[in-house]
Amino acid sequence: MRVALQEQAIATFYIILPTASTYQRLNNEVWVGLAWLVSERSLLL
Repeated sequence: MRVALQEQAIATFYIILPTASTYQRLNNEVWVGLAWLVSERSLLL
């Protein structure tokens, strides 16, 4: 059972891998945006 889950995770990883760079860039932009919002809000407070 555990091995099957591991194989599925690896298969999913290889499917996701080609889009990982795009995802990573989007993820970075989201985090930068959130950090900016938080800093702006803390400045307003």
